[in-house]
Amino acid sequence: MRIGELAKKANLATSAVRFYERAGLLPRADRSSGRRVYDGTELDRLALIAFARECGFTLAEVRTLLSGEKPGRARDRWTPLAKSKLAELAQTEARLHGMRELLMCVLACNCVDVAECGQKIRRLGALNARPRR
Repeated sequence: MRIGELAKKANLATSAVRFYERAGLLPRADRSSGRRVYDGTELDRLALIAFARECGFTLAEVRTLLSGEKPGRARDRWTPLAKSKLAELAQTEARLHGMRELLMCVLACNCVDVAECGQKIRRLGALNARPRR
């Protein structure tokens, strides 16, 4: 099948298929008259890539996941990546919780002007108690 058909079946743009090939996530396609030709086995790999990307994995992490093709070993690659991503999510959730609290304070703000607001923030030390990124 040609790249357009593969992309359509994978629900991707043809540029994404080309990108994944250039990035080494998808094996280089055979060529016929200068055009990429696929046998359809790439659909499973593209589904895995899409799933991993939806889970928030970076291209480097997806590359790690796809490295090595020994049967029964996918779990050995998924487990550390998933644990690491769950730890990242916990940090993000904590940051979001803090942001939500600060924004709720903003909604309750009755300051007359920005200077008064800044004074209250300094007095409360609201930003000093938060880790900065």
